[in-house]
Amino acid sequence: DDVCAVMIDLMMPGTDGIELLRLLGAAKYRQRVILISGIDKKVLRTAEELAISLGLNAIGRLEKPFRLTEIETLLSSIRDQAPLPPQLRSLPNPVTETELRRAIELDEFVLHYQPQIDLANGRIAGFEALVRLLHPIRGIVYPDMFIVTAEQLGLIDALTELVIQRALSEFGQLATVADTSLSINISALSLTDLSFPDRLDALAERYAVPPARILMEITETGLISELHKALDILARLRLKQIGLSIDDFGTGYSSMAQLRCVPATELKIDQSFIREMLGDPSARTVVEQSIA
Repeated sequence: DDVCAVMIDLMMPGTDGIELLRLLGAAKYRQRVILISGIDKKVLRTAEELAISLGLNAIGRLEKPFRLTEIETLLSSIRDQAPLPPQLRSLPNPVTETELRRAIELDEFVLHYQPQIDLANGRIAGFEALVRLLHPIRGIVYPDMFIVTAEQLGLIDALTELVIQRALSEFGQLATVADTSLSINISALSLTDLSFPDRLDALAERYAVPPARILMEITETGLISELHKALDILARLRLKQIGLSIDDFGTGYSSMAQLRCVPATELKIDQSFIREMLGDPSARTVVEQSIA
């Protein structure tokens, strides 16, 4: 318990670093882990991803030969008691079925809006509507605590309807904001309701929001799993001038043959690639090819 960090070289005699990570993972080791290697950068990166997937608190990696300042930086993060990564934090309990049904019945949801900035001129190009449950006891509850439950209980369409109405109503009050768009997330499970395009179009008309300013965001994984059912709905949304955004692009293991069938107007390249692209050639290649 008095060890604050373990520095592991991937190349070791007898038991290599990968095997040691496996053992530490099985032992549910909770102290920080720093990986070291002079081999291929991709292998070192893969080892770090493996450590994280095993539940280990991997705080960084060092490529040989490394500088003293690089070690100092990592040790400083330990000294400053950096928080555990998200996968090691204890999460609150998900919303129960009773709580979720009550929230939908009483519309206990609020929307937070994330601005989308045009880097060319610094102006706000649009807003993404992000749903939150305003629980009477818990306070603000984030979607990772109730979206999956809504999908499992067959309540996702009712929740989506509430979100769309609230978003269009509030966005319609921003008529003075020129040339901005409104992005709304939709579950892939909702792409089986053939009446959805007509209902969305009717709501846009009710709240005086031009359909061309609306983007529906669908995760890439959801698109691919239900692509043959979704094409009817996606095509009709585009016929009504509603934009389509593929969210978390690059994480769905989809084929280009499938993606080319989707009439998307926007790709949201997953942050795991954007965050690493300046220092990771593999991530940079994914971003460049996605843009191309």
